[in-house]
Amino acid sequence: MKHLFIFILLGLCSACSATVSESPCDDTALDCPTVEADKSGNINQLYKERTWQRMSKLERKVIQNGIDADIPIQAAQIKVFGPSEDDAVRSLATKIWIIENAQHTIDATYYIFKDDLVGYAMLGAMCNAVKRGVDVRLMVDSVGSFNRTHKELKGLIACSAEAGFMQDEQGNLTNKRARVQVVIINSLSKLFVRKNRRSHDKLLIVDGQFPNLSWVMTGGRNISLDYYGLNEDGTANSNTFKDLEVLLKSSSNEVTSVSHLAEKYYNLLFLHDGNKQLQQWLPRDSQKLKAQDSLLQLKAMNLFNQQYTDIENQLEQGFFAAEVKLAHELNNLLANGVVYRRQEILNQNPNSIVSMLEEITIENPGAKHIKVISPYAFLAEFNSSSSEEYFDGRLAIDKWLSEDPERTIEVISNSVLTSDNFFAQSIIDIDSVPRALLPPEMIEDWQGRELSDEFELADVIQKYSINPRVRFYQLGKIDSATLGGDKHYGKLHAKAVIVDNVGFVGTSNLDYRSRLFNNEVGYFYQSEEVSTALLDTFNQLKADSYLWGSQEWFDMRKLLSTLDTTKTSTAKKQRKTYHRLNWTGLKWQM
Repeated sequence: MKHLFIFILLGLCSACSATVSESPCDDTALDCPTVEADKSGNINQLYKERTWQRMSKLERKVIQNGIDADIPIQAAQIKVFGPSEDDAVRSLATKIWIIENAQHTIDATYYIFKDDLVGYAMLGAMCNAVKRGVDVRLMVDSVGSFNRTHKELKGLIACSAEAGFMQDEQGNLTNKRARVQVVIINSLSKLFVRKNRRSHDKLLIVDGQFPNLSWVMTGGRNISLDYYGLNEDGTANSNTFKDLEVLLKSSSNEVTSVSHLAEKYYNLLFLHDGNKQLQQWLPRDSQKLKAQDSLLQLKAMNLFNQQYTDIENQLEQGFFAAEVKLAHELNNLLANGVVYRRQEILNQNPNSIVSMLEEITIENPGAKHIKVISPYAFLAEFNSSSSEEYFDGRLAIDKWLSEDPERTIEVISNSVLTSDNFFAQSIIDIDSVPRALLPPEMIEDWQGRELSDEFELADVIQKYSINPRVRFYQLGKIDSATLGGDKHYGKLHAKAVIVDNVGFVGTSNLDYRSRLFNNEVGYFYQSEEVSTALLDTFNQLKADSYLWGSQEWFDMRKLLSTLDTTKTSTAKKQRKTYHRLNWTGLKWQM
């Protein structure tokens, strides 16, 4: 069963490819290579597998295949890109470089793909790739990347008019002309699409079926200037998102290599029946020009250029050997009754990120120390206490801690100073952390207060917040520029779980929306070196954070309450916001 995932997907692609043109170029044209140039037929098969098909033409539900698959554990090399400003710029430089050095295929999917400098520069690099014969596929979410016209993406599609011919493994030109295929995930323009189900993926795969050349990159960073430590003029942006990604390269040339499997996963999401292929019939010369100009502008920026010119050297070092396993939440795109059938739905997807996180944490008898980095880490609770399916994260934590006195849990999330989502922050501060730390009577008292009088509870709250075994930290300190200081703490957007020498890095925020409604993707790993690198990131963020409920934390909130800022306004409304979300049931959407 170990390789069932691969064979199911190969069979799926063969079954749905009957309508694919065998000759995408005119064999009589002077510039068209002969069919014999692809004697092995590998590129023919690859071309078919990568071709967009409407769901009505497929023989089975493609998403279900990913849910049912027996995904293997694979050998890989992992490089960590942390939340520092340098790593943020280095991440962007790496993406541009591997796109510009792709030889066969590029697959990218992002929740947010913004039409700013970074977005256009990426499109410029992809346009150049298809011109040299690289087959390009791009998916964006219809809500996260909402755009009425998507003229920037249509500009990329127009690059197909100048597409070169694909090469086989030996570098011979084939008769398959490269393409650009752009798909909108769960398109809002489709009548019967499930509009509340989103793809939160951030995934870039280059030369996926060519292990010696391949790269896979995933984590929290979207395609937007906000994530890469740069301002529009090329200066450093100190208030950027603090994020985290991993770059993987295959340690095997077998069919089950990390990159090959990642591309097969991409194929499933690509063919989801809620998706819509974006079309264009115009030359889009102005958009293509803007993409090339943006790429040149980005490369001219000193901070970017310093990283970009050193990428080839960087890609030869800093990798750690690891065993990895791809995980996803594809079932969230299909499941009904997701709140009240939580356990049943988790059991339906053995590849669920949430299920596997529970396996390496609260269900793992050997686990000692759990460390979580998440912008919106919720202490989940599902169903009523009388239900057989009842789950309470507080009870699960208490049980896990009681089984071993050496066990500890530490969580780093945003604060009212750094969060970009005050709805989610209200759930964290008014519900999740209090339920994890405080006795029931204190929780009720805390939730009934206002910001102006919560400080009366400071002495009592501190007694519980300094729990040596369970601690919650929040990014940002009293010297923040928001409070009149001179330091920028950015906005936490990284997502990782570290459990001794195993862990997870991916796209899931561990909030309710990530657990219930979004598709998410990421990798579980086993590696002491990767854990060490991630622990360094954890400790750096911890040094820039206050312990929830500490005197410093209360002092920060008290100073904020005296100011006239948007952050002050949202902080004052935290309890009202939480109660409204809870009463209306909208908290499940957060």
